[in-house]
Amino acid sequence: MALESSDLGSSDHTGIILRKIWSVLLGAPDEETFEFVHHLIRKTGHFCGYAILSWLIFRAVRATWRNRQAVVARGREYFWQLRWAIFGILGTAVTASLDEFHQSFNPNRTGRWQDVVIDSSGALAMQVLLYFVTTIGRGKPAIREAEA
Repeated sequence: MALESSDLGSSDHTGIILRKIWSVLLGAPDEETFEFVHHLIRKTGHFCGYAILSWLIFRAVRATWRNRQAVVARGREYFWQLRWAIFGILGTAVTASLDEFHQSFNPNRTGRWQDVVIDSSGALAMQVLLYFVTTIGRGKPAIREAEA
């Protein structure tokens, strides 16, 4: 993220690379269409990159704070807990805020609160996805009574 937050991650630099790829594959781009696609790719990158960060924070916190009883039971609490998701979202939001703050000091970059919202939305979407993926079909196991 440090590299993306530098001048090398600026819209001017990524635009040059995308324009070359576009020109080779599709011919010379229409300026208005190119700017729209370039903007969409950059914001999607924000969303996806910070969604992945949120997932990594979730995994780190889960590995650190797993409850021993939940490990034995392998219930829903083993796979997903709200506090892990909150740490994933808050950790991502803090990182995104610091990244935008850092960018505000670079004359070729702009620190925008809108990017923090996009980044945090990616984190939230990832946590919702993790909730559904890790909890569907994984309720508390039924206790079987011994047959007589």
